[in-house]
Amino acid sequence: MTTFARLISWIGHPLVFVSASVAVVVGTQLGPRTGLPILLALLLSTLVPTAILLLSGVRSGRWSDADVSVRKERQRFFPWAVP
Repeated sequence: MTTFARLISWIGHPLVFVSASVAVVVGTQLGPRTGLPILLALLLSTLVPTAILLLSGVRSGRWSDADVSVRKERQRFFPWAVP
């Protein structure tokens, strides 16, 4: 996969896209002083653990890619990622 295609794939990944969308909404609606603690809490409580789970699963071979696009692999990912 080329670097450009990989970049587009990561930008469109739900973890990245939804996080960026929430950051834009929180930042524009609440402003930096109020929004920053909320975004930091979101980052530490949701995004970092999910990203670690995803990347460690790909590196260990548990999942074939970061999208967990193989249906059988999702059965092992979703119980951990979506409690």
